[in-house]
Parts: sequence; structure tokens; C-alpha cells
Amino acid sequence: VRGKSQYVKIYQPLLNTTQFQTIKAKYEEGLDYYTKNNFAMAIECFESDVLKQDVPSQIMLNKLKEHSKAASLNKGWRLAN
Repeated sequence: VRGKSQYVKIYQPLLNTTQFQTIKAKYEEGLDYYTKNNFAMAIECFESDVLKQDVPSQIMLNKLKEHSKAASLNKGWRLAN
């Protein structure tokens, strides 16, 4: 969130089904790539068929594409921890 200086945890309730566990695992894989600044692999995860219908994943995909463009313009860009 623009103007915030501290992270805010966001939770998404999931049913305990195989489908949602698969979505969760793929989202976490993509998020792991994102935090390691591997935008290409993160985008690949979020573009997977598993996450096509997941709204939070599609929002993350849009953000990744924006970050990827910025990172390609400025090779010294890093994700703040």
C-alpha cells in the first residue's frame, strides 16, 4: 500500500480441498520466486492454469509484470525485505 512503511499480513480463507491446496502450493511457489527477484519464474507460476481463476493470483501477476518491466529498466532494483 502506498504510504505504508510496515508490512500488513493479508489472509485468504481456503477450503481444505485438494483443489485449494494445489492453488495454495502454486501461489506460494510463485511468491517464493518473487521474493528472490526471479520475476520470470514467478510470472510463469502465476500464469499457470492452476491460478487462472484465482483473483488474488491474477492481481499478483499484474504487479509482477509491472515490477518486471521496472527491473528490466533498472538492473539494480531489489525487493525490500
